[in-house]
Amino acid sequence: HHDALHALGFNGPFGGSEQLDSTQSELVFLLRREPGVPPRECSHTAVHVSSIVKWVDFLSLLGFSPSLSFTTSGARAAWMTAPWSEATIELIEVPKLLQQQCAASPAMATATTPQPVPSGAIGLAHLCIDVTPRTTSLCSLLDSLSAESQAKFGRKLRVLESPRHQMM
Repeated sequence: HHDALHALGFNGPFGGSEQLDSTQSELVFLLRREPGVPPRECSHTAVHVSSIVKWVDFLSLLGFSPSLSFTTSGARAAWMTAPWSEATIELIEVPKLLQQQCAASPAMATATTPQPVPSGAIGLAHLCIDVTPRTTSLCSLLDSLSAESQAKFGRKLRVLESPRHQMM
């Protein structure tokens, strides 16, 4: 495993036949960048998903492909990378049992104030991917991606809300 980590650019405090405990594996992620090189971009974003296959399919429409597939605590996971970005999207498939437990939580369903997101919850607040190099119109890009999805995977994209100009 250590050779694979080195091949991916990890420069962690490990070597030889040592095993990484959970604290060390978190530290390895922190030390991925070469020492002395300032960060230029986000390293990675983890997204809890209900279907890793559907997410891999969707992200492939934006030019991402799996660079590594693995399991973490029994859950399927994949790192998705694109040739035009140094960032990685880490997909972690939440097991169905945890999804059901999360959905059945009365505290989440009846809460009137924001509650901490349970570890079995899907997603994150949002994931923003800059697609500026691919288009000048988000509506036409969505139409194009939906047609490509239909051709490749037999399903169109479902869009919750049409794009609109928004100043932040």
